[in-house]
Formats: sequence, C-alpha cells, structure tokens
Amino acid sequence: MSNLITLNEYREYFGLTTTGTDTNENTQLSNLITTSSKLISNYCNRPDNFCDYVNTDCVEYNCVPIP
Repeated sequence: MSNLITLNEYREYFGLTTTGTDTNENTQLSNLITTSSKLISNYCNRPDNFCDYVNTDCVEYNCVPIP
C-alpha cells in the first residue's frame, strides 16, 4: 500500500525545515504518515488499493436490485 502523502510533502505543507539531523523526527513522521494512511484506507474500505487509480481509470460496479 502506498501512503497518501510523502514525508517531503508533509514537511513542505507544515513548513518544517530539514537540518540533516532530523532522523528521529523523520522516522516518527514517516510512521505517523504510514499509520494514518492505513487507517484512512481501512475506514474507506479500500485497504489494498486506495491510491491505485490516481493515474489510471477505475470502473466500479454497484449491485442495485432492480424492482
């Protein structure tokens, strides 16, 4: 499963600077990003392929009973 956001995107969005000694912080943020991405994809009932169709088409079929 891919993450919904990268570490660099997170750092840029929140204005965090990289000093080269932030390995502990980077590890913590990466773990939070991975955990949050899994939580969101599981909540949306898309545990394996949440971001798979960003650049490709997806066809979904809904089973709706016809009266």
